[in-house]
Amino acid sequence: MSENSDFGNLDETLTRLDALIDQTEDLERIRSGLGMRLALSMAQELQSGKTLGSETSDLVADWVDRFGQETVDAAIGIARAFLTRSDELLKDLGPRLGIKTNPGPAHPDHYDSVEDAP
Repeated sequence: MSENSDFGNLDETLTRLDALIDQTEDLERIRSGLGMRLALSMAQELQSGKTLGSETSDLVADWVDRFGQETVDAAIGIARAFLTRSDELLKDLGPRLGIKTNPGPAHPDHYDSVEDAP
């Protein structure tokens, strides 16, 4: 898969996620959706060589106006978890989302020296 194709797929995913967030009325789902949206947007910034926050800071500021500070703070915590503990989250959430996961990392010693973020 080419890099342009990866960006296209991510753009499509972000568009679909935005639509789902707009249609959702459940506060916990909104927080989860915003957290996933933020994590993916931050990954997109990094992938394209932009400064982290160069685009997501405006996105977050808009969310504070639309959803309130408490919801945005929860979303930021969710985004942080996705960015720092994605393997754990995939293991826990994958089956519920219909995503097949491997029972363990491909390289069992890969995470031995990695500590959890505070």
